[in-house]
Amino acid sequence: MTRDQPQDGSVRRNWHFPAIVIGLLLFSVGSQVYLVTSSRSDGGAQVETNYYTRAANWDQSQERAAVSDALGWTLDLRTTVGGNVEIIITDSHGDPVQGLAGEVAVRRPSVAGQVGRADLVATGPGRYRATLPVQRAGLWDFTVRAARSDDAPRFERTVRLDVRG
Repeated sequence: MTRDQPQDGSVRRNWHFPAIVIGLLLFSVGSQVYLVTSSRSDGGAQVETNYYTRAANWDQSQERAAVSDALGWTLDLRTTVGGNVEIIITDSHGDPVQGLAGEVAVRRPSVAGQVGRADLVATGPGRYRATLPVQRAGLWDFTVRAARSDDAPRFERTVRLDVRG
């Protein structure tokens, strides 16, 4: 008589071990299906547009950023869900910067590509507004580009805001 056989001579059924193995295999397959499904739920892979061109022009973009920083202008940007953006631009002395023409673009940091853009509309000395498609609370990147004229130094600044409802 072997160790696996009971005393009465009947055959003992050890169904626990195969059930555990089958359960682990089903759990593994189920986990993989869940991961594949959730990885595709946000549209799949996010690819930045013109990433190669932007990388090749990195030096020029850094020169533009240095020119913008040399202006000494500061940006105060406020918004809420709904997309009404208020922008205040002041110079290095704290005086409002007037007569700017430009745009503000918005994007989600978690999504490749721009969500929207709008032209700046002057509402007072150094004050501008724009309406953008900010429809949900969360992190948003706002990029303001403005200049007094086409040949003037261009101010460019990106601000990441946690927009609350």
